[in-house]
Amino acid sequence: MFLYTSLQSSLFQKQNICFALTNRFDGASTGAFNELNLGHYVGDTLQNLTYNYRIVATRFYDEFHIKQNHRKPIYYMEQFHSTCSIMLDNTLESSFLLEQSLMAKELKNKQDSVCVGRADAIITRLPYRICLVVVADCNPLLLYDTKHHAMAVIHAGRRGIFDRILPQTFAKMTTLYGTKAEECLLYVGASIRSCCYEVGQEVRDELLRLGFESSAMKGNKLDLIHCIHAQCENIGIKQEHIEISPHCSCCNDNLYSYRRDGITGRFGLLAMLV
Repeated sequence: MFLYTSLQSSLFQKQNICFALTNRFDGASTGAFNELNLGHYVGDTLQNLTYNYRIVATRFYDEFHIKQNHRKPIYYMEQFHSTCSIMLDNTLESSFLLEQSLMAKELKNKQDSVCVGRADAIITRLPYRICLVVVADCNPLLLYDTKHHAMAVIHAGRRGIFDRILPQTFAKMTTLYGTKAEECLLYVGASIRSCCYEVGQEVRDELLRLGFESSAMKGNKLDLIHCIHAQCENIGIKQEHIEISPHCSCCNDNLYSYRRDGITGRFGLLAMLV
């Protein structure tokens, strides 16, 4: 179920934050979505997704020994390759929980997940709230402000990286909390890597037009990790404060990959402040 967690991370394991990167096993989904699909908008059934979210949340809370009174629904987004972010605070959560309570009465069942809206980043300082980003080749990012105890989970594919979703999310955290680059840690989960990400000339032209170095291209293949490192350097995030997953989603059959499979599910990066 989990490919990697913060318990294995020398950078994050002593921080007051926990995260887990899922694989594609131990879920209820079938066919192209086999098995642990967490993507709500890819064609899987609501019944399968409800089960998958429930077992992922339970396993996550158990993995990090979270008490029952701290266990809440998973917050996720309707992602659309934008630079939009949503701040999850008490006011917003109250509106979600009221809506959830009404739905639970109608459905006679507790909701295990809540969509915060259309966005590609969730920013929060609330503890014990699992925030989720789902991907199938894009980069799932976790940005953690160690001083102000705030975090953002970010969906950063090529479009998001080119449009600067990471710098924009960081700037919003700076406005909201006073976040400083030197106090941040960044985790980059599994994603398609330069070994597999072949692109056309128009992408190379856009890359150079946006100011990225030509070394971000490996022949006709794009290295988005190179682009992330460049943006981190511009922001001021220290290289030693960045952890990059070694896994290419397209190479690794244990993960979903849109480039490899076309119709497929989504794996996820879950993160929670404690």
